[in-house]
Amino acid sequence: MQWLDKRLPVDEKLLPWETAEGVLCNVVMTTFMSSLWNQRHWFAIRKIKGVCYNLDSKLAAPVPFESESECYRFLQELVNTGECELFLIKKTTTETTDAEGVSAAAER
Repeated sequence: MQWLDKRLPVDEKLLPWETAEGVLCNVVMTTFMSSLWNQRHWFAIRKIKGVCYNLDSKLAAPVPFESESECYRFLQELVNTGECELFLIKKTTTETTDAEGVSAAAER
């Protein structure tokens, strides 16, 4: 796992999907209790069979992004709020990926 530097643009250089298992997003939640303490929420973005998905548990179902560019824009908007940390989850060297972008570990 690698912390992604928020000073850099979120793009294919910062987040190369061919070597990434996914991205963990850690965002500050705004609630009525925010005045007492900051609550944080974790969720993942993952590319499955060539499609990037928002796997946030607060959504009714996984939401596919129309393109990698849309996914990068979404992540950049989160970073721009100043209340988000991104962590790149790298594929392990022993893991293989098929032509559709599905890792052998994901199929198990």
